[in-house]
Amino acid sequence: MNYYEIWLDFFNLYNTSLFFMRAYSTAVQEFITDFDLISSDGSVSFDAIVQFKVKEKTTQYKTTVQVVTIESKRTDAIYLFNKDIASDLFPNTFKNTKDNVYYIDERYLMIISDNASHGDFKAFIYPKVAINNASEVEDVSTFI
Repeated sequence: MNYYEIWLDFFNLYNTSLFFMRAYSTAVQEFITDFDLISSDGSVSFDAIVQFKVKEKTTQYKTTVQVVTIESKRTDAIYLFNKDIASDLFPNTFKNTKDNVYYIDERYLMIISDNASHGDFKAFIYPKVAINNASEVEDVSTFI
């Protein structure tokens, strides 16, 4: 392999990682891909409805969600930007290395976790596009 080929391989690797986010978690990557959530600048930020389910009680929020891959820690971070979530003592950050993250095909991203305030809970992230595409669904809680 000559220097030009090495440089070209490096450039292609850098260019791909710069403009196309690649998640470490298969569930997160499939969720992003299936709902086409990568913006033209390579970031993943979208409007969503997030539901937290604790035992039989469900709490719902409209929020902006951002997914960031942290290369140095080989993890994906999911941020929820609605201040009411933290006010209600739910977490507003999830990591696939700490929380159990599952993708339910073409419906939602589900996170199973726990915290001191609520104990065990499930969080369901429904991107706006999923809600818009579900013409027969009037309330996203019927997805569950």
